Amino acid sequence: MKKALWAISSVFLIVASAYGVYASPTLYANLTGAAEVGGAGDPDASGSVTISVSAATDRLCYGVSVDKNITLPVTVYVYKGGSGENGAVVATLNPPSDADTPSTGCVDLDAALAKDMRQHPESYYVNVLNADYPNGAIRGQLAH
Repeated sequence: MKKALWAISSVFLIVASAYGVYASPTLYANLTGAAEVGGAGDPDASGSVTISVSAATDRLCYGVSVDKNITLPVTVYVYKGGSGENGAVVATLNPPSDADTPSTGCVDLDAALAKDMRQHPESYYVNVLNADYPNGAIRGQLAH
């Protein structure tokens, strides 16, 4: 009986630990102009993004920062698409107001999209657009 109880407890702890790791994984990307398709982005600018996608609420919460070498960002999008390809917009994030003030916030996602993003972050990228680079100033693929 003790062995059975121990085995059940062990399985529960393993499942609980795995759930904790994958329930709301932290995703990140380093953003550069060179990562834009064809390298057509801002060569001097960079930034970063951190994203968490909740399994409980299907909410994407984020923090986006840019360096001082970028013209004021107009918008930030999350796209579904691999490295080196353009994709479709799946979420709109608020842009930073300047290099000293990262933007933060949360947006609701469709449950299937949230699950896919948690399981396959490499299939998504973040793109920062501005007046000088309306098709994308800096970009980065999401990763765990």
